[in-house]
Amino acid sequence: MINILKAVSGTPNKKQALRRFGVTITIVNLLGHLYIGFETSYACTLISVINSCFVQLVLEWARSKAEKIEPLYANGRMIDFLLPAYIVGMTCGMFLFTNGRFMPLIFATTLAIASKFLLRVRVGDHTVHYLNPSNLAIVVSLLAFPSVAIIMPFSFSSGLGNVGDILFPVILFSLGCFVNGVLTKRLILVFAWLGTFVVAAFARYLFFDAQLFAVLAVATGPIPIIYSFYMISDPGTTPNSAGAQALFGASIGVFYFLLTVNHVIYGIFIALTLACAVRGLAIWISQRSRTEKILGVGTIQTQAV
Repeated sequence: MINILKAVSGTPNKKQALRRFGVTITIVNLLGHLYIGFETSYACTLISVINSCFVQLVLEWARSKAEKIEPLYANGRMIDFLLPAYIVGMTCGMFLFTNGRFMPLIFATTLAIASKFLLRVRVGDHTVHYLNPSNLAIVVSLLAFPSVAIIMPFSFSSGLGNVGDILFPVILFSLGCFVNGVLTKRLILVFAWLGTFVVAAFARYLFFDAQLFAVLAVATGPIPIIYSFYMISDPGTTPNSAGAQALFGASIGVFYFLLTVNHVIYGIFIALTLACAVRGLAIWISQRSRTEKILGVGTIQTQAV
């Protein structure tokens, strides 16, 4: 059992994970536009990706100039450098329905990429971003633009027929298990979230008069599956250890439960933002306490009193 937990958790192969996910999200978008029935336009997806990559390049160039170091896209690393931005652009273009308008997507992708450079916490001798970029952009865009909504669930399977309605989620689920079990090593996080979701569903059924099967059925749709296996498992904004992953995944479920019983819409996306924010705060407090111990601040303050 311990060996299994070690195999599906730990430090991920970020480069391979990003490459596989980049290919997966490209295929899903192509199938969505050509066959499945995505309601977003080709132009919206294209603008979303272009702006995301452009902002990533500009901010990295500015950072390298300010710190007088070599930019991360130098020496043939351009494709791997732009992959996270490409995925952000694809994700925002796929999830956000803007009724053909470009500005909300430009806003969303700019915010997503900027958050990676601006919202960071120190870990040891370097800093890391702690908010899931795509998810943050989706949440803020939904709040900032009342006319922007999440693409409707039927858009992911309206062109596939009765067999496709079942087959498409099964394929997404299977690929998600492979990617998160082998590459991102976030399978414990994913199933901790899904397990908490099920427990919360029974709590809503027992104490809030919700229909159990209707609540559970939500998790079988394409959007929740993509969210569960391809968004919350972002290696850059989630913990590595098995225990921390279980806690992080469960916290998403708890936040989702609290938001849902209080009739807050788009609860799954807001829940992830809250979980990431709490993790970022925990890292900041931990690092601050560690720094104070190293510097002996607590001892000095005690002696002064």
